[in-house]
Amino acid sequence: MLTWIQIIIAIIVVYVIFEKFRQRRLGGSLPGPPTVPFFGNALLFQGYGIEDFVCIAIRLQEEFSNLFRLWLGRHLMVYVADPASLETIYKSNDNLNKSILYEFFTDYSRGVVVAGGEKWRGLRKVVNTTFHHSNMENYQKILNDCSQILCQVLEKKCDGPIFNMDPIIHRCMLQVICSRSTLL
Repeated sequence: MLTWIQIIIAIIVVYVIFEKFRQRRLGGSLPGPPTVPFFGNALLFQGYGIEDFVCIAIRLQEEFSNLFRLWLGRHLMVYVADPASLETIYKSNDNLNKSILYEFFTDYSRGVVVAGGEKWRGLRKVVNTTFHHSNMENYQKILNDCSQILCQVLEKKCDGPIFNMDPIIHRCMLQVICSRSTLL
C-alpha cells in the first residue's frame, strides 16, 4: 500500500519529467543556464532587485550569446540582442501580445516597449514614422547643437556639489522638441 509521502514524491517526479520535456520542446536548442525544477532560472535573480535584471542579463549574454533563453518558473523568456533578429521580431504582425512577464515593467513604463496588441500596432506606426531615416537627418543638426550646449552646462557644474540633472535634461529635451517643431 502506497503512503501519502510516496504518492507526493511520485507526483513531483512526474511533474519534473514533464516539465523538462516541455522546456526542451519550447526552448529548443537555445543556449542558456541550467534550470532548477519549479524555479527554472529564477534563483539567478535571488537577492537582486528589478534594476539589477539588466546587469544579470548582460552577464548571461557575454556567457552564452546574443540569443539565449531563461526560465522564470514555468515562463520561457528569450533574450535577443542581435539587431537583425530584433528587427524581424518588431516588424512582425504575428505576436503582438506581450507575455505576462511584461507586467513587471508596467510600473516603470506604459509606452511602446510594454504595449501589446492594437495599442502596440498604433504606437509602432507613430514611432516608425517619427524615427524614419529622412526625419532623423533633419534632427541631426538640432541634436548636435543641443547636446553641445548640454555638455557645456554640465561641464560647468561637474566640479561643484552634487546637483539634480533632471531640470537641465528636461530643458535640453524641450529645446530639441521646440527647435524641431519650427522646422515643420
